[in-house]
Amino acid sequence: MIDLQCDRLMTMAEAAESLPGQPNSATLWRWRTYGARGVKLETILIGGRRYTSREALERFIERTTAAADGISCPARTHRQREKAIAAAERELEALGISGNKKELAGLEFQGGSDTSEPIRSIRYGNYNTSTQ
Repeated sequence: MIDLQCDRLMTMAEAAESLPGQPNSATLWRWRTYGARGVKLETILIGGRRYTSREALERFIERTTAAADGISCPARTHRQREKAIAAAERELEALGISGNKKELAGLEFQGGSDTSEPIRSIRYGNYNTSTQ
């Protein structure tokens, strides 16, 4: 699911241009409508214009690659995602970092890609911290 607050939106044409080999934008429309290997590209409609995001493209590529390799790649539910966000916010608070989502959007994290793996370091501009 595309998150308007955090995801980097792009038109379908911009998304096509950003991919290796620059497929035609009709290819992305086909991925959105029919999918590929049982996976559909996430999009949203704003004011009559269709958008996707860099993050949605990454999820689509990850899932179609897993399907092609015969690996099951279960998608996180909205509830699982919200739970992971809450855990990350608690972790940031414990480190003394707080702020609204727009302020935190500039943070760079290392580690913590899985909810069971802790965040190893956080970088924001010149500010750098390591939890190890």
